[in-house]
Amino acid sequence: MSWHKSVNDVLAQHRLLTAALHGAGTNPFYGWLLVRFLILPACSTASRPLRCARAACGGAFGSLDPVCAREAVRQRERNRVRKGITMSFDVERVSHELIAALQPLLPRIQRRDRALAVQLTRAASSISLNVSEANYSDPGNRRARFYTAAGSANETRSALRVATAWGYLSRSDSEVPLQLLDRILAMLWKLSH
Repeated sequence: MSWHKSVNDVLAQHRLLTAALHGAGTNPFYGWLLVRFLILPACSTASRPLRCARAACGGAFGSLDPVCAREAVRQRERNRVRKGITMSFDVERVSHELIAALQPLLPRIQRRDRALAVQLTRAASSISLNVSEANYSDPGNRRARFYTAAGSANETRSALRVATAWGYLSRSDSEVPLQLLDRILAMLWKLSH
């Protein structure tokens, strides 16, 4: 009940201010009303929910009220963290897709170059393992794990290019894994910067 009343008070003040802006030149009362509203009192508790909502949504001017501004910053940080967590689970899922795409290619590479196949296997596994570890790490270690996963993704991409250059794989064979690696590297770059 009190919140509803406070919203009505804010809307009534807004209507008075709008009327003052339109009639300030013709009526002295409106001029006084305009001066009263230009000398703004401290943010009232009643108007806080509306102001905080406007500031959190990135209103035209944000909010000058320190309480509302702090809440808006907290809300943006919560949204950023949620987005980062969601994206990190997406990277993990795409890294599993990469391993599935590499599985039929590895025996062909291993027949010709066992060391390259082992290195490719370790690098591809390292992407998934480092992203999984980052999902449950503190922020400093989390970023370091994403950098390590990006290094492993780049190593995997290089191993695929080497296998293609040596003729162990055709370009069409390595096309899908390379596209997945590009997606993984883009997501890891966004998570680590």
